[in-house]
Amino acid sequence: MSDVEIRSLDKLSLQSFKCNGVIALICGLLVVVLMVLGLASADWLMAAGWRQGLFMHCIDPDAPTPLPFDIVAQPGCYAARPASYIKAAAGLCVATLAADVCGALLTGLGLRSADHRTKFRYYRFAVLAMALALMCILIALVIYPVCFAAELNLGNRSVWEFGWAYGVGWGAAIFLFGAVVLLLCDKESEELYYKERKLHNMCERQSLCVWVVSVGLRRALFAGGERGGRGAPLGPRAPARPGAVSALAALRAPRTPTPTPLPNTRPPAP
Repeated sequence: MSDVEIRSLDKLSLQSFKCNGVIALICGLLVVVLMVLGLASADWLMAAGWRQGLFMHCIDPDAPTPLPFDIVAQPGCYAARPASYIKAAAGLCVATLAADVCGALLTGLGLRSADHRTKFRYYRFAVLAMALALMCILIALVIYPVCFAAELNLGNRSVWEFGWAYGVGWGAAIFLFGAVVLLLCDKESEELYYKERKLHNMCERQSLCVWVVSVGLRRALFAGGERGGRGAPLGPRAPARPGAVSALAALRAPRTPTPTPLPNTRPPAP
């Protein structure tokens, strides 16, 4: 694969990773909007002439009497009843909003960061914050109807239904779940990508080192052959002159030992 193709694949991978983070950030911002609407609304539970939310309940002008939970009041909106499950659900929803704001902020910082280590750190804390927000909203959405069912006999109404604000809470939970999944996938994919890039760069550096060492050895061998006259040169050499060749051959030819004359041991003639 050529360098141009590798760069193109790297660019596409980074764009896909960034796209996941952007979608997770959008989901976090949508959760903020939905939670604000849910907290400000009184339409969590509804009956004839009665609307109940996390922080207030409202009585319609034509509400039949007796009112739910034996409340005596004029038409209008009042602070929520001091029921423990209403306070718990309200506190959990506020915690959901705060954790989601932190998660969205950390996701934005991670998208802005160019260092992948810093990006992973931001994503890790963003996942933890959004997972905490998801857990809080799920607990609130479960305990609110379950605890209300325990006091249903005091409602003085035969028909109760969930309002749109309760559905908004489930919508926020769905967006939170999607944001957590996207951040986890983005973090793992980008971490794997950078590990592969690091391994690829290490292999390239090792190949370069091997090439440099081989070139150095070849040059050393070539230089040794030129100095000593015995090493085989690696590159083509210029043809030697005839005189130099004959002189070199004469020097390299084996020398025959010169016979030493024996001393004259014969006796002198008479």
